[in-house]
Amino acid sequence: MFKLFSTKYFLYNLLAVIFISCANPRPPSGGPPDKTPPKIIDFYPQNRSLNFDGNNIFIKFNKWVDRNSVINNIFLNPPIRYKVDWNGKKLYIRFAESLPKETTISFLLGTNYLDLDGNQPTEPFYLVFSTGGRIDTGRIHGKVIADGMQNIYVYAIPTKELNDSLFDINTSFHYRTQPDNLGNFKFEALKADNYIIFSYHDKNKNKVFDYGQEDFGFASDTICPSTTLLDTVIIIPSPPIDETQPFITNALALNPYIAKLTFSEPIRISVSQENITNTIQFIDTLTNSFFTPFFLQVDINKSNELILYFLDSLREGLYQIVISNPKSISDTAGNPIFINKKEVIRITKTNIDLPIGIFEKNVQLKTPTDSLIITFNNPLDTINSKLSIKAINMALKDTFDVGYNFLQPNKLLIKIPNLKWRDNYTLLIQSKLICDFIGIVYSNKSFELIVKVEEEPRIGSLQGTLIARIDSTFGNPMVMLFSPKKRYYTKVVNNFWKFENILEGEYQLIAFYDGNGNKTYDSGKYRPLQLSERLIKSPMKITIKKGWSVEEIRF
Repeated sequence: MFKLFSTKYFLYNLLAVIFISCANPRPPSGGPPDKTPPKIIDFYPQNRSLNFDGNNIFIKFNKWVDRNSVINNIFLNPPIRYKVDWNGKKLYIRFAESLPKETTISFLLGTNYLDLDGNQPTEPFYLVFSTGGRIDTGRIHGKVIADGMQNIYVYAIPTKELNDSLFDINTSFHYRTQPDNLGNFKFEALKADNYIIFSYHDKNKNKVFDYGQEDFGFASDTICPSTTLLDTVIIIPSPPIDETQPFITNALALNPYIAKLTFSEPIRISVSQENITNTIQFIDTLTNSFFTPFFLQVDINKSNELILYFLDSLREGLYQIVISNPKSISDTAGNPIFINKKEVIRITKTNIDLPIGIFEKNVQLKTPTDSLIITFNNPLDTINSKLSIKAINMALKDTFDVGYNFLQPNKLLIKIPNLKWRDNYTLLIQSKLICDFIGIVYSNKSFELIVKVEEEPRIGSLQGTLIARIDSTFGNPMVMLFSPKKRYYTKVVNNFWKFENILEGEYQLIAFYDGNGNKTYDSGKYRPLQLSERLIKSPMKITIKKGWSVEEIRF
C-alpha cells in the first residue's frame, strides 16, 4: 500500500512539472534578484536581407520572458497573419499566408514586455527584410516629450489615407513603433510618401487609440522621409480635449421651493446671480406657468448637481426647461450644456428637510493674504440674519472676533488678520437668529470648521532670450514651461520672455507659435484632423529651485 501511494504521489508531481513547463518556464531560484533588461541575442533572417522566401522568422532572448507580454507587443508592417511557436527562449513567427512580393517587411517588438523578474527592455527591436531585390529607404527619427515612455506608441500614416472621409487612425494603414526610455523613436525602411506622425499614450493597454480618453499629439508638419536624416520630429502629447456637452440626467424637487438638476458631468456657472432670471426658466406643462429661480448654486460636494431655489412653490409634474443663454452653464472645459428646445423633465417631490448648514468642514488657504469663503447650503435673508464669527489660533490658544461680508445670499467672505504660513485656526460661526430665503427662522445655530494655511511654496523665476528668426505669419511666439503636472505660458516680446513664481522642479522649455491665439500649446486634433502648432525651438531641460532667478537663458 505504501508503494502504491508513493507511485501515485510521483505521478502527481510529474504531471505538475509537465503542466508548469508548458507555460512560462522559470530558471532555478536563488541568488540576488536579476535587474537587467531582457535582450534579443539572435534572430533570423539577418537585418535588411533581400529576396526572402521563407515562411517563418525567429528571435531568441537572452533570458526567460513572459510569453504573453511578448506576443502582445509584436507588430508587422504591412499587416500579415501569423502564428507563434516557442522553443525555449526562441520565438518563431510562422506566416499564415503568402508574403507579398517585392515588399519591404518590418517586424517590431515593442518595449511593453517583461522577463520573469519583471524587467522591461529599454528600447524596441526592429527587423527589416524584403521579399524583393530592394528595401525601402525612407527614415524618420523623432522624440516624444512625455512623462514616462511605457505604453507610448508612434504611428507614421501616409497622407493619402486621409482622403477617406471615414478615416480611422487605428484601422488605416500605418507604420508603428515605440520610443526608447528617453523618448527617442525611429522609423526605418519607409516607402516614399508623405506621412503624418502621431503619438498616443495607450493607458488601457489595448494597443489602439481611444479617442477622448488618452493623451495624444501630432507632429506640426507632414514628413517626407529620405535616406539622409533631417531634423528630429518632436511630438508633445497632451490630455484629450473634452468636447462633449453635459446634459441633464435627473431632476428632483427636494421640497416645494428647491429643485436639483443632475448632469452627466461636473458643471460650473458663469452667469451672475443678477442675471439668473434671464438665464433659466421652468414652464409647467399643465398650467403653462413660468417659474424662475431667484438663486442657484453648484453643490460643492457633488459638482455635477445644480441646486435651484424658487420663491414660488413647484408642484409635482412635468416641466419644460428654457435656457436663454446655454453658455452660462457649462462643464469644466467650457462646453455649454445641451438642452433640447423641447426638453421636458419630471419633477417629483420628496419633501426633504434641509436645515441650514455650511458645506465646508476644512478650508486650506494657499497664502496668508487669502480670504476664505464659507458657503451655506441655502440662501439666507442677509438683512435679518445676524452672525458672530470668532477665530481661535490653535497654537497660541488666542481667540478674537472676525468680520465678514455677504458676497451672495449663500456666501460669506471672511478675512482673518495677521495670518502666517502653516497657521492653524478653528473658526466658530454663531448666531442667535438666522433666516433663510423663504423666511424660515433658525435660532441659536453654530458651525465650526478648521482653517489651515499651506506651507510657503518653493518657487523661483526664469527669463531669457529666444534666439530665432520669428515668422509671425504662423502665429504669436510663446514659450511654454511644462512638467507632467503643470504647464506655464508666457509671451515672447522682442525675443524676450519671462516666468515668475514657478514651483520648484524639473521642466521642459519650448518655444512655439500660438496659431489659434488661445495662449496655450495645441497638440493637434483628431476630428477634424489638425496638426499640432508649429515649434520654434526644440525642448530643453530646465531646473527651477526655490529663491533662484535663472536669467540669460538663450535657446
